[in-house]
Amino acid sequence: MIYNFHTMSQYGAHAYLFTAPGAGLADGGIITAEQFAPKWSMYDAMTGKWILDIANASAGTLVRGSNGEILSYTAAGGMLTLWNVSKCIQEGSRANNFYMVYSPEETWRPPQGATIDWSPGNEWSVPVATNISGVPIVPGLGISKISDDVILMTAQQGIFSGGPPGGSQIGYQIDAGYSAKTGQLLWGPINRTLTPYVNVALGPAGEGVYTEYTNQMKTWIGYDIKTGQKLWGPTAPKNSSWGYYDFTANGVIGYGNLYSWGLGGEVYCYDVKTGAEKWSWYAGNAGVDTPYGTWPLGTWSTHHILADGKFYVRSGHDYSPPVFKGAKLYCLNATTGDMIWSSLSFDIVGSPACADGYMLWFNGYDNQIYAYGKGPSATTVTASPKVSVHGSNVLVEGYVTDISPGTEEYAQTARFPNGVPAIAGESMSAWMEYLYQQQPMPTNATGVEVTLDTIDPNGNFIHIDTVTSDMSGGFKKMFTPEVPGEYTIIATFAGSESYYASYAETYIGVSQAPAATPTPAPAAQPLPPIETYFIVATVVLLIAIAIVGLMILRKRP
Repeated sequence: MIYNFHTMSQYGAHAYLFTAPGAGLADGGIITAEQFAPKWSMYDAMTGKWILDIANASAGTLVRGSNGEILSYTAAGGMLTLWNVSKCIQEGSRANNFYMVYSPEETWRPPQGATIDWSPGNEWSVPVATNISGVPIVPGLGISKISDDVILMTAQQGIFSGGPPGGSQIGYQIDAGYSAKTGQLLWGPINRTLTPYVNVALGPAGEGVYTEYTNQMKTWIGYDIKTGQKLWGPTAPKNSSWGYYDFTANGVIGYGNLYSWGLGGEVYCYDVKTGAEKWSWYAGNAGVDTPYGTWPLGTWSTHHILADGKFYVRSGHDYSPPVFKGAKLYCLNATTGDMIWSSLSFDIVGSPACADGYMLWFNGYDNQIYAYGKGPSATTVTASPKVSVHGSNVLVEGYVTDISPGTEEYAQTARFPNGVPAIAGESMSAWMEYLYQQQPMPTNATGVEVTLDTIDPNGNFIHIDTVTSDMSGGFKKMFTPEVPGEYTIIATFAGSESYYASYAETYIGVSQAPAATPTPAPAAQPLPPIETYFIVATVVLLIAIAIVGLMILRKRP
């Protein structure tokens, strides 16, 4: 219990754990005195320290109040009673003279080491209907659902004579609604005569609606929980004949929908206000891998989670090793019914836990508890050469790895000494089964996108490229720096639905290329003697011609 206590004198939330003795016989078949007069024990949730005991407990249907306190509704002896743990402890504190200055209404001080009685915690007790039109209700009305501040109380009675096809059944179901705040009768009792030879089970309640499932017909009906009026139904029958055995009325209400599943491996989504079918999903044909032809889904209403716009349901039935193979935990889009991912998991334990973005579920295949959720990642980057000459190429390389706690186990570190690679979402299901469940390594898995950028010597932010890592987690890219100077290289993994983001930096230097040295003219090579004689003779001849020309010009008048 996380109890929010807000007054002028005290403000804050207080976390506690409670334990209660289980039902049944003690060792040797002897019922102990504690079981005749059971008690609750209260502990500090942060330290585990025992605080107090509540004696003579008579808990019924437990819910949480508006401040997080535990409330218990009981229906016995024709009376409906509300018990409040905060009132019980406050009254117990008063009885133990714990308060000196402040009144119990202003402060919250559970008396350390005390034993207080259950009965002072009763808020109110009101009579419930015992007959309808003068006819006694047998058995009496009992609490079936508490939702939308309404307590749904029902009674079923069936009288069997003979058996099909010659026999008959006469039966009824009585429904009535009471205020969960005051105990006031809101509507009813209403007699809903049962169809002969059918089993009607109450399904989930929520968003102003409570539901019933008839397993022989494989159909649902919806009622207004605040008036008792029928809203819709029956729905079209489920496709699989295995729906006949869904007598526990597996279902949950949320996002304006009723979600139903069962032994037939089917999930149905109905509009909770109209009963219209929005979508359905099928786990697929299992062939001879299971006795059912498909993978039957969890057969209890607690074997599911509806959170974060997703619907989680798991296959598995009758845990009698050797269990059938191929059972999985399925994650479906709660709006469209599309499967987002799946993971090998055999359902034998219900009541999974989901909070703060993580889900815990027990896997019957290997008897381990699995935690599902977005995990941390790590990015590394290097560049070589560390110092290069302007105009030459630089190689940028690195890794993006999965650093979730599970990757630190020996089974993973032995196979991946350089770290478990981060893998793309579309490859995640097969990769996780390989990583943690001894399944074959997928051959077509892809890595994640990595953005490579640089800050140049002038402070300019320049995008190099976006690359994808491979199955080892590695990535690489070659580029040419544009100007000399010092560079910061940044590798960024932006994160995904599977991993949180990470990044890394490295640094390189680019030196100015040296100035080019002029190439000297080649020295003249001596000519052969014949060529030299020819050149000299030619020059002499040209000089003689030039002299003669000048003499002729001088003789002109």
